[in-house]
Amino acid sequence: MSRIPPSMTTLIGQFLAVVDAYQAAKERSSDSHLSTLLFNDGKSIGRLRAGKDLHTRSFENGMRWLSANWPEDAVWPAGIVRPKAEPTGSARPARRTSRVAA
Repeated sequence: MSRIPPSMTTLIGQFLAVVDAYQAAKERSSDSHLSTLLFNDGKSIGRLRAGKDLHTRSFENGMRWLSANWPEDAVWPAGIVRPKAEPTGSARPARRTSRVAA
């Protein structure tokens, strides 16, 4: 039985494992560039690596984006559930919205 590394037992650990595999397959995708594509914020992945948190909806949108844009020749990390393919164009980065009192 293979042992799961402790970093893979959290959702953020799993997310970062997928990010790392994506970046390795793309060879030139920095944290800030990928973070901008996923979250419209170039610092989000760096904050996750520093131990910060992520909203559930942002996590789900990021995982869907990675799944929809996964390089054909790359292997999705073992032990991490891959989101099902969404119809073309539906995997979009999380958007920040400001709430304004009416």
